Amino acid sequence: NPSIKVDLVGADNAALTTQPVVIASSGVIASDADGTALASGDTVECQFNVGGQQVAKRFYGLMVTLGGTNPDIAAATGQGYFVLDAQTNL
Repeated sequence: NPSIKVDLVGADNAALTTQPVVIASSGVIASDADGTALASGDTVECQFNVGGQQVAKRFYGLMVTLGGTNPDIAAATGQGYFVLDAQTNL
């Protein structure tokens, strides 16, 4: 089964490679909210507890790490969104 880890990263360049700082991390996610193992095409929601930033950065982004026994390569090209509260319209 695939797994995914998402890090909120701040860095000094748009590629997020110059002095990157992980501000928050989802940890490894291998199942959805009801405990069902992830499958290709699933939507993953995660909550970030932002608190790891010590220095302001110019660029911010999401770094996605795929894993598991069957990584979903399409997840690396998917879209990520930040919302203040959980979305209920999906």
